[in-house]
Amino acid sequence: MSARVTTVVCVPELCCAVEEQRLRDSLSSLPGAESMRFDLLRHTVELDHTSSDQEVLEAVRSAGYSGSVAKARRELRQPTPRSRMMLVGASLLLLVAGAVSEFILSLPLIPMVLYVAAIAFGGWEIAWRALRWLRAVRLDVNVLMTAAAVGAVILGDYAEGAAVLVLYSLSLLLESLSIDRTHRAISELFSLTPPSAIVLSPGARRSVAVEEIRPGQIVLIRPGDRVPLDGDVVEGISSVDESAVTGESLPVFKEKGNRVHAGTLNGRGSLHVQVTTASEGSLLHRIAEYVEHARSRKTVLQTQTERFARWYVPGIFLSATALAVVPPILFAEPFNEWFYRSLTMLVISCPCAFLLSTPMAVVSALTAGVRLGALIRSGTVLEFHGRGGDHPNGCSVGSTVGASPRRRIAPARRPDECVS
Repeated sequence: MSARVTTVVCVPELCCAVEEQRLRDSLSSLPGAESMRFDLLRHTVELDHTSSDQEVLEAVRSAGYSGSVAKARRELRQPTPRSRMMLVGASLLLLVAGAVSEFILSLPLIPMVLYVAAIAFGGWEIAWRALRWLRAVRLDVNVLMTAAAVGAVILGDYAEGAAVLVLYSLSLLLESLSIDRTHRAISELFSLTPPSAIVLSPGARRSVAVEEIRPGQIVLIRPGDRVPLDGDVVEGISSVDESAVTGESLPVFKEKGNRVHAGTLNGRGSLHVQVTTASEGSLLHRIAEYVEHARSRKTVLQTQTERFARWYVPGIFLSATALAVVPPILFAEPFNEWFYRSLTMLVISCPCAFLLSTPMAVVSALTAGVRLGALIRSGTVLEFHGRGGDHPNGCSVGSTVGASPRRRIAPARRPDECVS
C-alpha cells in the first residue's frame, strides 16, 4: 500500500463554489483521496492521497482545469500579471471612449468599433472560462455573463454588451488585487527574518543560511540585527524590539535565560542565542501559517451561500429562458422585447459579488488582525462575535499573539478552535 502524502495543487481557474464542486468530484475518484481543503482566494487545493502527483494533475485536467504542484507555500500565489491589468484598463478606456463618441459623433460605426474592441479586450478571459464550462455541459457565472453579452450584441446593443463584460472583468481584477494585498501582508511577516546568521563554533564563526541552522547551535546577534530564529539567550545583555511580532510597543530587556523570537530587532548589545526551533517552527512562521489556515476555513454563512449558488445559476438560466420563450408563444408578445428582458435578468442576477462578499470580508479581517497584533485562527469567531453572541465551541472573542496593552483582547476559551 502506498504511503499517504499531502499535495498542494495550484489551479488558476478555481474561483467559485461551483468550480470547487466540479474539481472535488474529479479528485474523489483518485485512490485513497480524502481531506480535500480548498482555498478559493489563493486558487489552491490541498489533498491527502495515496496516488502519485502525476495522477492528481491528470484528475485536475480531466475536470477541465490546468494545475501545477506547489513547491513552496510562499510561492502558491503569483502576483496579478501586469498584462491583465493593462487589458482591463484598455477595455475600460475603450468603453468610455465609445460612450463619449456616441454622443459627440454622428457616425454610428466608430462607437460600434470601440465597443467591439472593449468586448475583445475585457471579455476574452471570461469567454474562455465559459467555453470550458460549456464543454463540460455545466453552467457557471462566466457562462451567464457571456450569454448576456452575446445576446446584447445580437440585439445590436453593443454598449450594453461591452459594459457587462468590462465591468465584470474589472470586478475580477479588483478581487485579484485585493488578494494580492493580503498575500503581501503575510509575506512581509516572512521577510522580517534575515536570510543568514552568524553561527558560533569553537574558535570560529561563519555565516550560514537560516534554513540550514539546526536547534542547539549558537548564533551571534549583533546590535541592530534581527533575530533569525527562536532561541534562548546564553550570553549577553540587550533590549529587543518585539513590536513586529508580539505588538509590544516598548523594547524588552533580555539577558541569559530569556527567550527571543525570530523577526524581532536587537538593540545596542550583542547576544549569543542558542537556537531552540528550526525556521519552520518559529513563532513568526506559525503566525503566518495560522493566518493561511484561517483563510481556508469556511464560516457557516460562507458554506450556506456556496450551497445556494450550486442551484442558483441553473435556476436563473431556466427562468431567463422561460421569460424569453413563454410570453411570445402563449401571449403573442414581441420576441425581441422579452428576449431583451431575459438578458437583463441574466445580468442583474449575477451572484459573483454575493459569493465573494463573505470570504473577502473574512480575509480582510484576518489580515487587519495580524497587522494590529491579533491572531485569529478561524473566521467563525468573527462571524459569531459580530452577531453579538458567543461561538458555539465556547469562544467569546479572540486573543492576541502579544499585542500592546491598548490592543489586548480577552483570551479565548478554546485556543485550538478560535485563536492562538
